[in-house]
Amino acid sequence: MKNFLKYLYLYSVIIGGIIFLVEWHTGQVSRFIDFFREPPAISRDADALPGKAEIDLADEIARWEALSQKEKWQTIIDETKYRKEKVAIAYRTLAIFESGKVSLMMEGMRNLKRLMRVRGLPNNLSSRLVRSLGDPEAPGPTARENLEAYKKIINSLRIATQPSSLKKLRELEALAAEEAATK
Repeated sequence: MKNFLKYLYLYSVIIGGIIFLVEWHTGQVSRFIDFFREPPAISRDADALPGKAEIDLADEIARWEALSQKEKWQTIIDETKYRKEKVAIAYRTLAIFESGKVSLMMEGMRNLKRLMRVRGLPNNLSSRLVRSLGDPEAPGPTARENLEAYKKIINSLRIATQPSSLKKLRELEALAAEEAATK
């Protein structure tokens, strides 16, 4: 039994070493390490010239707004990757939700939770974030479709003459008329 354990240990070390070397050679280990590594901290001397031209935050916000209007979500995600400003986080979250990137959805939800306490986001970002949580591919039924479905339901249940049914029917008819007037 002792010999068996020695050989098991020896072979597991050899096989583990081979797997590690293959992972190291293919770059899988470095990707795994980069996943846990924090982004590099940049320290600058106050008197030193900047490494690149500084961009005004208002100009960046205008750029991100233009990109969001053109629905270039991947560009916004790339540009706001390590940004800590609340506006940058808000645009990144909006881009994550609108693009539907499943791999970034958890980050988007964490960001949204933090952004719920922030007031005064520009360009109506707060309401756009909430709207982006919905599924744009399935916006839901129109008021006319709701009215037709409700009519079928009350006719099949034979409750069309009850006061509550009539009240709800009138409300749905008003919504359908309002929707038709706006189109």
